[in-house]
Amino acid sequence: MARLHEYQGKQILKEVGVPAPEGDVASTPQEAREIAERIGKPVAVKAQIWATGRFKADGMKFADDPDGAEKAAGELLGGEVKGFPVEKVLVEEKLDVEHEYCAGVIIDDSCFSREGAELFYARSHIAAAARAAEIQAIDTPWIDVADREGLVGWQDD
Repeated sequence: MARLHEYQGKQILKEVGVPAPEGDVASTPQEAREIAERIGKPVAVKAQIWATGRFKADGMKFADDPDGAEKAAGELLGGEVKGFPVEKVLVEEKLDVEHEYCAGVIIDDSCFSREGAELFYARSHIAAAARAAEIQAIDTPWIDVADREGLVGWQDD
């Protein structure tokens, strides 16, 4: 099974026009500093591991300036979060998040077609949140990952 780190998934989303926070991946504290300097505002520094729950496991830190980003990256890189070694961190603009939603990819290779991937929102959790927030529709972008030429279209539920 193929896995993507958060930064890789966000790169693909950006390629197809889906908005994502400004940022980049770093392998050293100095690279994290440089990225934070380019962003020019407070940043989140996130360990890139194949596990959820990084925030609660101290795998995400916040910094108000490039010095703080360098320090945060230094604390994460070379360590472990949830038993995974941290070799890279995502440094991206810190957002004021009111609600957080999950996304995932399902690959349906049962028909061996090029249209086998659907980017979807975790419907069971989001549907309940949508009802609570009185959201009328959830958008589902369809992405053909075989040729990565972009967004095929939006499907409203």
